[in-house]
Amino acid sequence: MKKLLLIFVPFLIFACTKAPENTSISDKYDTVEKKVRDENRGICGNGIIEADEECDFSGIISCSEYKNSKIGPLECIDCVLSAENCVDSDQCGELLCFGNGTCYEDVLNFNIGCDCNPNMTENCSECRENYHLDLDGGCISDSKCTEVGCEYEHSECKINEENQAYCECTDPWIGDECDECDMHHYLEDGECKGRYCSNSDIECTEYEMCSD
Repeated sequence: MKKLLLIFVPFLIFACTKAPENTSISDKYDTVEKKVRDENRGICGNGIIEADEECDFSGIISCSEYKNSKIGPLECIDCVLSAENCVDSDQCGELLCFGNGTCYEDVLNFNIGCDCNPNMTENCSECRENYHLDLDGGCISDSKCTEVGCEYEHSECKINEENQAYCECTDPWIGDECDECDMHHYLEDGECKGRYCSNSDIECTEYEMCSD
């Protein structure tokens, strides 16, 4: 009986023992990484940049404090810099102000705003009502059309349907520099002269008739 009991007891112990779990290397790595992150979170916010921390401050500061060439709001989230709102100060006017103004930083939250050229909308994208974009890039009254950009001798400034100024050659001049004559005229002594009776200044005698 004793021998039977001794054999039965070890069998019960062996049968009730739980087999060890087969944990993969990646699971172990994730566990260790999570532990490190939790430890870092515990010290993030103490104002000291510890190992593996990019930053350690609360609130928002100017991007220029980390890089002189940048402006905009810079945040520190879980001790990692969030620089998605930082913009290069040299390119900011072109990127955010449509090339019609300069950027500035708000003194309270460091958000970027635009100082627009005169008579433009707040985002510098277009001219105010009753103004149009002139050839020199400024906004002027719809009642005016300057000659800036129309320096060629036979050109003039006009305003198109989109309220923008443009240069147009005066009739009958054509060409990129308004120095050529259209097909109904020919160039002679610096003037466009008509090719036909209908547009020329030829004068016939009493008994003559103009013929093309």
